[in-house]
Amino acid sequence: MKDCSGLPVLSKLYMMGLRTHRRISRRQALRLGPGVQGQILKTVAVGNVVAGGTGKTPLVELLARECSKRGNTPMILSRGYGQDERYQYALNCPENTIVGIGSNRVRAAEQASQKVEDSGIDLQKTFAILDDAFQTWHVERDEDIVCVNCINPWSNGKLIPHGKLREPLNALTRATRIVLYNTNMVSSVEEMKIKEEIESVFEAGERIPKFCKANMVPSYFLAVEDGDERMKSVTLQEPDKIEMGALVFRKSSIEASDHLVYERNILPVSGIENPQAFHRSLVDLGGLLPSEFWDVPPQFSFPDHHYFTSKDMGEIKQVALKGNSRVVMTQKDACRVLFGDRSFALEFFRALDPCILVSEMQLEDYGETEGAQLWLDDLFRSC
Repeated sequence: MKDCSGLPVLSKLYMMGLRTHRRISRRQALRLGPGVQGQILKTVAVGNVVAGGTGKTPLVELLARECSKRGNTPMILSRGYGQDERYQYALNCPENTIVGIGSNRVRAAEQASQKVEDSGIDLQKTFAILDDAFQTWHVERDEDIVCVNCINPWSNGKLIPHGKLREPLNALTRATRIVLYNTNMVSSVEEMKIKEEIESVFEAGERIPKFCKANMVPSYFLAVEDGDERMKSVTLQEPDKIEMGALVFRKSSIEASDHLVYERNILPVSGIENPQAFHRSLVDLGGLLPSEFWDVPPQFSFPDHHYFTSKDMGEIKQVALKGNSRVVMTQKDACRVLFGDRSFALEFFRALDPCILVSEMQLEDYGETEGAQLWLDDLFRSC
């Protein structure tokens, strides 16, 4: 059994270090813009108070799409820790999206702003969207959006490393907006309890963040171009082909009114923080998903940002053959394989011939007074 007796002490030390870092960073906080002292970029930060998957990257992609729809240029600034997110931006965001990578967001913004100026784009119509930046105190911003995953929102309620909290819950008072993520995975009672827990950290009379709900919605499937199509009720509405890494994929659109019916069972394979929503999507689409993959942790749910190995590939193939199952992966996991070692990527996709489920985040109305479209309109108007 693992000895966790020292974790509370380490959590206290972590909090002391966090406070020191925040105090120093706030003194040096800067607005983003070319040369820092030049034009000011409208800035939105997306983040969380819990380490792990809370829907930050899908929300950043959604904001980039909404920004572009309004005739503006989205500029995504990412730490770049997970290369899979970087490639997802290229695939899922509008063509006019500028991406800056680096732990120093100010420097990344300067470099990205130079790209914008060189392209002749109006910086006044450029929005900086900071991915995973709620704890980035050296950058001033117009809005702070916090994602809260309704599936186990606060972990065990303890700070890192005793738990997964990056900050105490009272840090939520800095948020201007809250997105309750995966609301379709919990009951309305549980959802309301989470909202009440958030509101409880605010003092009487303090400004409460503007709430919105969000869920992932399946958009389309990708399969290797030379693979045989084993799915029914999937129509190739357009001859789209997407090149990722060393392979070309066929894009199969899912009719909104239809449910997918598979000829074989589905073997979900993922390396994401919370795979439940991914599995739920496959069930809702009509996949013959074995019950054990829903009731208990699946055999092939690896840790977040998992890098697949030849051993993993062999085990997955063995189980898939035994159960006459089709391997289905998330786009995030597929990107991690495809943009890693080229020879392994080719071997992996030839051996498993997986389908890739591509989903996108959609915002939903929160009650009668907080509509999703109004929430977005107000966000871009306020910056």
